[in-house]
Amino acid sequence: MRLGTVMGDTGPFVVASVGDLWYDLRRILPAGDGRACDMKALIAAWPELGPQVAETLASSGPQGVQARPEALLPPVREPRRILCIGRNYAAHAIEQHAVVPKAPEIFLKLPSTLVGPYDDIVLPREVPEVDYEAELVVVIGRGGRRIAREQAMDAVFGWTVGNDVSVRPLQHRGTQWTPGKNFDRSAPLGPYIVTRDELPDPRDCRVHSELAEGAMQTGYVRTMLFDIPTLIEDISLFTTLEPGDLIFTGTPPGVGEARTPPRWLRPGDVLVSAVEGVGALKNRCVVD
Repeated sequence: MRLGTVMGDTGPFVVASVGDLWYDLRRILPAGDGRACDMKALIAAWPELGPQVAETLASSGPQGVQARPEALLPPVREPRRILCIGRNYAAHAIEQHAVVPKAPEIFLKLPSTLVGPYDDIVLPREVPEVDYEAELVVVIGRGGRRIAREQAMDAVFGWTVGNDVSVRPLQHRGTQWTPGKNFDRSAPLGPYIVTRDELPDPRDCRVHSELAEGAMQTGYVRTMLFDIPTLIEDISLFTTLEPGDLIFTGTPPGVGEARTPPRWLRPGDVLVSAVEGVGALKNRCVVD
């Protein structure tokens, strides 16, 4: 199943899709059930609600609604945690002339960075060297603390697509990456969550990005240095993962910084970020 968040006339609500049709969960769950408008609450209740939603969709017939792309929001609008993994593809570390990590390089991203799957990416006017980083994003379901890698996939609700847009001079000015990774309205997410029952394991999925001149990045999830169970085990050692938390799993090679000459994002660029089997983002770049 695919789940997305849409902006309606009275505020955001959650939609589920079967084929090309989207279904408004406010019409499926009991009237006034706030979980139809809150993806985090829906994910937390999914063991109970998921079978009910699936059964209703299976028997609904062609009565869905078409979700307008311009109305799609980030599927999880205000996650409690956004954890990101740096240099999780060896080829990306090498192209940056960096040491290949021996343990996950973890940093945090603020919820204020997120924009929808077709919204504008806002480039800061102060620093022109802004880079793209297409990534598979893990959406946490059951979550927990001290999750062993053997049980880690049970903590996953599903998958979505993100781009960890990076302001390189601020990322590299010191040992802490926070300033270069957290500009407001810089990180697209979506277009929806693919639940794990539809895609149990994304190892064979290709992660890629494109600009007007063609393909920029490409890589397969199976080539990550630290796989998803390892990341969940490592992260849950120090923090309790909760429903709707996000893990950006790292970007493959081909970033703009590593090109000759460097290819920075420019106003007017249209950036496509995709994970096969999960979805694609399409975002225009504008200057703040």
